[in-house]
Amino acid sequence: KDAGLQAAFRDESCFSCALRCLCDLGRIAEAEELVGSLRRRGIRPRIRSFMPLVCAHCGIRDPATRAGEAPTPAGLAKAFGHLEAMEALGLLSSEGDLAVVALGAGRARDWPRLLSVLERYGERFARLEAGTLAALEEALRATQGPPAPGAPPLRVLRTTVDADGACTAAPRRVRKVDISDAQWRELEGAAAGLFRKRRGDLDAFRAWLEAQAPFEYVVDAANVGYYGNNSTRRAPGGHCAGQAVAEKTQGEAVRARLSFKQVIAVAETLRKRGSRALTCLHEKYLRKCAELSPQDAAALEQLREAGLLYLTPHGMNDDHYWLFAAVAGPGARTCMVVSNDEMRDHHYDMLAPRFFARWKECHVVRYTMRNHGAGGVALMLRPPPRYSTVVQSHGSAEWFFPAKESDEWLCAIGPE
Repeated sequence: KDAGLQAAFRDESCFSCALRCLCDLGRIAEAEELVGSLRRRGIRPRIRSFMPLVCAHCGIRDPATRAGEAPTPAGLAKAFGHLEAMEALGLLSSEGDLAVVALGAGRARDWPRLLSVLERYGERFARLEAGTLAALEEALRATQGPPAPGAPPLRVLRTTVDADGACTAAPRRVRKVDISDAQWRELEGAAAGLFRKRRGDLDAFRAWLEAQAPFEYVVDAANVGYYGNNSTRRAPGGHCAGQAVAEKTQGEAVRARLSFKQVIAVAETLRKRGSRALTCLHEKYLRKCAELSPQDAAALEQLREAGLLYLTPHGMNDDHYWLFAAVAGPGARTCMVVSNDEMRDHHYDMLAPRFFARWKECHVVRYTMRNHGAGGVALMLRPPPRYSTVVQSHGSAEWFFPAKESDEWLCAIGPE
């Protein structure tokens, strides 16, 4: 049989296709043997190499609808064995894949295994799809009435939350959930990795940060300076177009002006509130631009002398600097970033994706401003929400799952 397999199957896709067919035919023992053959041949499996067997062992007849019956204890143990094998290979299940094992554990009334799935959701996901919420609701309800062995008594319900995080359907409150210390260290390493080969620039910036007192805010100066000025225009013959990037040829389209007044307004507002705020500004905005007024130049120099302004060097991305300062600088754990940037550009892809979204929700301050000309700038800062819209638990007997497509939450809470 192994010789036949070696002749017929040359890669993982062939194995996975055959595995799915065997599971559809109910030939589970042969499917298990096929997975073993895949490993013996040294072919790296993928999630699809395991999921047909996981579904079968969880009693799922139709993966699309997740219809099925309660699995046997032995079958559920095998399903979780495959789940753990996937994770050992660094293959992290999607929220839909985890819903399969949640349903299997719920229908089998195996609370410890269901709890382990809920904990995986809490570690990996923010908002969940409607189908996932339905599966979790069924699984949680299945462990109640009466509670399964080891399960706490729970009320499973749908609710919304107000601006303070209070649930409208139950006397409970969702909280702000920041990333853990281990996740923070991973994010810090990812931010350092953005510097790639320019380690000397990183070392210099790190040493500068370590010599400063903790910062409460880091200001994304380019984002603030371009606020309300996002149109493009033509540069007049070969010189700096306002505060736009100077190194453009004649007639070439350049970005709109960067407003130093807006950058200084944010820095001054935070200073007057008694907060230490670091402004990260690329040196290119100062280096060939003639429109920097004496007043703005003096204000920037005061910030620099106070250790509140860092000019990022030529050839570097200023985003990398304010990101690193925010996650690795002094006081980073409580530091806030002032920016309207959604942080979706390609260089953010290098950051730890599971943790970056949660960090953003807790540490990014949005803003609006209105320029009154000679009268100055009217600024409004919008701090992060008072709660995090992510899967969260308050002990094993309180769980909150936010919906991706609406403001609804699925809650599982203990008695009042």
